[in-house]
Amino acid sequence: MSGVTATKKQSDKIQLSSDEKPSLKNILRNKSFMLVLGGQLTNMLASVLVSMTFSYLIFDVTKNAALMALMGIVGALPTILLVLFAGVVIDRFDQRKIMLFSMILRMLVFITFLLCFIFRNYLIQDYFIPTTTVHGDTIIIHSIDYTHFIWPLYAALFISNLGFTMYSVSAGTYTKYIIEKKDYLVVNSLNSTTSQISLVVSPILAGAIITISYFYSFLVGVCIITLAVIFCSLVVMKGMKTPQVKTEKLSGFKNHMKKVFKDIRVGMIAIRSEPKILYITIVYVFFNFVTSAKYSMYNVILQGELNLSANWIGIITAVTGAISVIASIVIMKIGKIKRKLLLVNLVVALDAIGMILFAFNRNVWIMLFVIVIPFGLVSGIANIPTQTLRQEKIPHEKLGRLFSSVLLFISIANLVSSLIIMLISNIVPPMYIVFGGGILCALLFFVSFIIYFSKESLRCSDYKEEDMKDVKGIEIP
Repeated sequence: MSGVTATKKQSDKIQLSSDEKPSLKNILRNKSFMLVLGGQLTNMLASVLVSMTFSYLIFDVTKNAALMALMGIVGALPTILLVLFAGVVIDRFDQRKIMLFSMILRMLVFITFLLCFIFRNYLIQDYFIPTTTVHGDTIIIHSIDYTHFIWPLYAALFISNLGFTMYSVSAGTYTKYIIEKKDYLVVNSLNSTTSQISLVVSPILAGAIITISYFYSFLVGVCIITLAVIFCSLVVMKGMKTPQVKTEKLSGFKNHMKKVFKDIRVGMIAIRSEPKILYITIVYVFFNFVTSAKYSMYNVILQGELNLSANWIGIITAVTGAISVIASIVIMKIGKIKRKLLLVNLVVALDAIGMILFAFNRNVWIMLFVIVIPFGLVSGIANIPTQTLRQEKIPHEKLGRLFSSVLLFISIANLVSSLIIMLISNIVPPMYIVFGGGILCALLFFVSFIIYFSKESLRCSDYKEEDMKDVKGIEIP
């Protein structure tokens, strides 16, 4: 049997506040969390900057929409292949050290992006093939082979996304341990706010630097991710230690694998054990499936059909991020939401509206002042209720495996959707792909909304026991 023992002195732990209301001040005084927050902010800044540079470079070089959809596939594969094992590792070992390892891995990958760009002239091969026409004339056909330039970039992207997944699950699990339960919603709103700030700063930064050189954009990304490594190092040195997990000693590879698969099932069981966790997981799996059309075709439409420069794309993305920041701050100000599943359904409805508007609009000003509003609200709100509900309902020692199980299902949905889009992207116009996703998203909203109101276990307060104690003045057994 496994057990958990605390390794930190009681005096070093967070002091419980006599005020039961959520407290941003209490969070800001938490040294461990503020170091994690610094790592998250710099990680997101670097991720958005490099991701935008990567996608813009791929489309600029190849003009191939299918390769844009391939980014979604490469993003999903690491999670599908390894995330369940990652969840077991995260629950067994020190999450602080896993965060540090993940950031070092991403820093090395960003350096690889930079090197691939520097040596692109050696990787991209030009062929001049003499061909004889039916009239006997000889012409020279120019052919370009991008294979040796593309595959190292996508291989590095695979590793980068693996590191990002490991970091995200570790950070979410560690945060539950160092933060009081009453502050979960506020801390997740703060995380969302900092992430969205990166969506304001990074696109503008990327747009400005890309117009000068892809080299400088990748170089700045390397510098910023190095700061994330420094923050993670400080978390290891100064942050609160996680509990030590004692596991039974096993001999033989077969017994170890049985134990691993038994641990993996813990995450699946945790999802099924809570009706609201099961509901929110199913809704978000389908939500990610139908909204992949938006993410796959976003740059194709902005860059390919609207012919927008990197600066314009940066401005549009920044405005979306600014709206996201406002939405996150509003949720943070509320502090406590008793029916988070309603918020989940609102997110689905908003994205359906945004996708349908985005499908047929070709005016940049309408894009800037109308369509980015639902997209921005969704970006700012989407992860807050889901993350908070999981942290509130699931014990810390199981949370890494639950997060990894949820990520597995979502990544499979993203992979299937991206494969479908990649197959049809050179046949079906991008606007029809996005419109189809918007219609499916609207159908998802109606179905999930009906199910929500038909089940009392879903529509009841997330703090039902606490509410009953307040009303009756007695403790619920």
